[in-house]
Amino acid sequence: MSSLKSRGGLGVVRVGVDVGGTKIAIGAAKIGSRVLEERVTVPASTEEIALPVESLEKREAFIKRLAGEIFSVMLLCKQRGYRIDGAIGVGSPGNIQDGVILPKTAPQLGEVFDHFNLAKGLALQLDAVVSANDFWEWVEYPCERHFTVIARNDALAQMAFAVSELWKDRSFEVMIARAHHPRIAYIGPGTGLGGGFAEVEKERKLKFFTDGHIGDIIMGRDEAGRALWAERDFLSGMYIEKKMNGLSGKELAQSIPLYAEFIRELGVNLGKIIEKIHLGEVYKARATTLWSDLDRQMVKGIEIFIIGGSIGSKGRMGDIIREEAKRYLDNVQGEVSGNMHLIPVPTDAEDAGVLGAISFISLS
Repeated sequence: MSSLKSRGGLGVVRVGVDVGGTKIAIGAAKIGSRVLEERVTVPASTEEIALPVESLEKREAFIKRLAGEIFSVMLLCKQRGYRIDGAIGVGSPGNIQDGVILPKTAPQLGEVFDHFNLAKGLALQLDAVVSANDFWEWVEYPCERHFTVIARNDALAQMAFAVSELWKDRSFEVMIARAHHPRIAYIGPGTGLGGGFAEVEKERKLKFFTDGHIGDIIMGRDEAGRALWAERDFLSGMYIEKKMNGLSGKELAQSIPLYAEFIRELGVNLGKIIEKIHLGEVYKARATTLWSDLDRQMVKGIEIFIIGGSIGSKGRMGDIIREEAKRYLDNVQGEVSGNMHLIPVPTDAEDAGVLGAISFISLS
């Protein structure tokens, strides 16, 4: 690395990727920073490749394209004098275990991604494009000229970003120390209902547990005996559109006085979802996301809930929803802890998904 030092490099940046159903955001930031040095946003679908993809050939083409877009960010960073860390963080739809997308958990990507090792597949493509462009001398800490890719569910990226920011406040450390156990939950109502759970370990590392999927938690049943889902029937953008005749979450947030009662109802619904999790009464509707007794025991008693998503954390509507949820929990009689904390994801930083993916590397 002596040649790099002689060039007076500006330091090392890490690259993070936020894969969405409509767009892919890729950015690079200095380690520990919340400001992206470089950023590229591209459509998730193009004329050649449309998500969800329907063939193995299209899947391969998508991964190659993703590697190429990541490399374009690396080039921009090199031009400014930065070196590139050899680890890449990726937040993606799906239940991802050890880099592998479990079946029927990422419909946004397509069934051909079932059982696909996203981390390994992307790392191999990155290795190839970097080698083809003779770029390895700009990569810091490569393991035998091989990238390490850490891939997790995109909701966990939001959670990781929030936690990395909260650690900057001494009160969060005190909150963790005083909690019944050092476990935290993330609930992110946006278009859908994202979720995640982690145990805080030594050196502020996060150990994620359960599959994180909370959208199909059974909240009760209607008069016909149909299961009521947390996402479909309680709290999400799709629920808002269904209940409000096509009104979007963004439009709802712009008309708070007109829809105040319904927004407060959303807050109560959030409180009920938190109650189910806190009591360990999590029973799932989808056969592919069933939880074990151990999963339920692990989430039981969680007192710290990070609230994100475009509906749960942003603006005055997010404030009202969290306030109503806390009011509901404070008034519940029985086993709910009186020490519940509902913390919004910091919203004054751009690209929380990308920064959260970058955080996977240091928090995992």
